[in-house]
Amino acid sequence: MEHKTTFFANKHFALEAGNSWSEHHGEECDFDVVTWTITNYVPESTMDFHGKQRGIRQRVRMTIEPVDAGYRLTETIRFSPAFKGKFGPSVLSWLLLVTGLLAKFGDDKGESLARLQDYLDGVKELSSQTDA
Repeated sequence: MEHKTTFFANKHFALEAGNSWSEHHGEECDFDVVTWTITNYVPESTMDFHGKQRGIRQRVRMTIEPVDAGYRLTETIRFSPAFKGKFGPSVLSWLLLVTGLLAKFGDDKGESLARLQDYLDGVKELSSQTDA
């Protein structure tokens, strides 16, 4: 089953600490909605954000650094139990977290980040059309 994810942010969204966007999942995730909130942002350097899904809090740090003829993008995700969501899926998520399987199943090879960038590019384009 394809993992469908759609991103939503207000039309004035900017990469700044305190701003949020929501990530809406499809049927395979029981239509979960995850709100991601930026906690730290240093342009062209670091972005920290967090969200909760199915009883798991995810803290993400993305860093970018110049290397040779390009850049290295590093994403670090820390998982911890959270008391949010339906009880059954939370227990399953905690078991996956404890056994180490959550990280293995959660690796989407950067597809979520690519979809988020596509969405933000579309919002930026739409915003410039309506401001004109």
